[in-house]
Amino acid sequence: MGDYFPWWLNELITAMFDPLHGLAIPAQVSSETGKPAASRFSSVCTDVRTAADHWNLCIDPNRLLLKSVVSINTGYGVEFSDFRDFGEKKVPRQIVSNPESGTTIRATITQLVELREPDEQMFAIEHSTPPQDRIVSVRIDQDALKKSSLNGIEINWPATGGGPATGGCAVYVSADRAGRIREVWPGGCDNAGLQDPLREMVMKWQLKPALADEVPVQVESRLTFAFNTQVNSNPLPELSDAEARKLATKVVEPAFAPKSGARGSEIIVQISVDETGKLAGVQNTHNLKTSVFVAAYSALRQWRFKPYIKDGKPEYFQANITFRIH
Repeated sequence: MGDYFPWWLNELITAMFDPLHGLAIPAQVSSETGKPAASRFSSVCTDVRTAADHWNLCIDPNRLLLKSVVSINTGYGVEFSDFRDFGEKKVPRQIVSNPESGTTIRATITQLVELREPDEQMFAIEHSTPPQDRIVSVRIDQDALKKSSLNGIEINWPATGGGPATGGCAVYVSADRAGRIREVWPGGCDNAGLQDPLREMVMKWQLKPALADEVPVQVESRLTFAFNTQVNSNPLPELSDAEARKLATKVVEPAFAPKSGARGSEIIVQISVDETGKLAGVQNTHNLKTSVFVAAYSALRQWRFKPYIKDGKPEYFQANITFRIH
């Protein structure tokens, strides 16, 4: 038995059994299903806000099938595809998570069979795992997690090669029962060049082990930070939309909701790509509304790039990517 239950694995299992965490498909989306205008769209995306979270859902309006879901507060985000019949339902056989550019985690359902007259002994627990040996994960707020750090929470921001010198960054973290940070995933940054340095610093934190009913538990949280740094004298190259697209080896266009804007209007976001061709971040430089930016971000994090070569060497670059609402 392992000593840690990975955040990414828990995400895929959640997507299989409780993809919406109890949320219902919004009535305004359901009401559009089957209408003639709906056939023009493969996806209808909408925001859903609850007391604890902010969600973005994309749904096939013709069949009322969930195609993707993103939780802003928890970092939970998956896509569903390859829907096949199972009884009177259609079940996705592919579930994909892209926690960061260049990292794709895929679950493939190869067999789905109706269980007829099951033997109850199949579900009997012969030996219950003692509470102290169970792996339980608890979500806590960022203040509680930061206060539990045993080696400080100060972030020494490096000078940036371009972009804003002040702003905010976020990461999603998961720590094991011993208080070791095991995963740090990007949560957005006003300067994408600072996202990876932040992740590396947070990864070194050691936390005081968290307890629930006197038993150690894993913890998860979304952490936000304000940065104030300097811009070095060598600004990053800034490519045009056309230049960046020539470097792209995989392009995914966003699925914007029908009321995101006038048909043909431009949606512009800024991307940062590192020396290896990995997408380092996406910035909302044009103050797009959240649902529009999330749709663009969800598509861009699936893009892949060849390295940008200048004077014979790969270089980090930024680019403004333009999408159009159809």
